[in-house]
Amino acid sequence: MGYIDPFEFLLLVKNAKYVVTNSYHGTIFSIMFEKQFVTVPVRGANIRILDLLYLLGLEDRFAQFASKYEALRKLSKNIDYSTVKSALKLHRHRSFEFLKSALEDSR
Repeated sequence: MGYIDPFEFLLLVKNAKYVVTNSYHGTIFSIMFEKQFVTVPVRGANIRILDLLYLLGLEDRFAQFASKYEALRKLSKNIDYSTVKSALKLHRHRSFEFLKSALEDSR
């Protein structure tokens, strides 16, 4: 597959039933669109991806050294997005409070 623009990329992820990605943004948009996904990094561990997945309790979606069969097994296990949404809500609130406090302290 050749180059696709950002809008086409989002459309592909949004309309997918399953997503296999090797990128941070593919991982983020898979979560935002509540897709069944697995992240298979190209080289080594991507800390940003791992941090995000651990933060949301989705670390089992990282298939760094997995065989293609292991990646497919991970992909076939459904994600409980109610738990993920709760974690996202908590971390968004914490981030907002941190920013609010930082702005108030800078006055």
